[in-house]
Amino acid sequence: RSMEGEVMDKFGACLPQHLTHTLCAFAKQDFDPSDRFMRMWSDEVRNKAGSFNARDLANSLWAVATLGDDRGHVPVACLVVASTELLGTFNSQELSTTMW
Repeated sequence: RSMEGEVMDKFGACLPQHLTHTLCAFAKQDFDPSDRFMRMWSDEVRNKAGSFNARDLANSLWAVATLGDDRGHVPVACLVVASTELLGTFNSQELSTTMW
């Protein structure tokens, strides 16, 4: 069984931090997640976007940009809206990560 499959089985229980760490790990390893994984990840992000903190948002946006996902699965718009709402709470590292 793949690590990707194990993660997908547990998406419903994932906190925003877990979703972020998973995508960041894939991006750092230059791992190309499957379409199914990205659809499921995106659904969870849409459902939990309001619960993301500044660090989770910044790192998720970095991971999306690093992976270069052009399949249209990633709900970048909801991440950007959530980021805009929390912009005043971003520290300098989170701002620079988001701007990357």
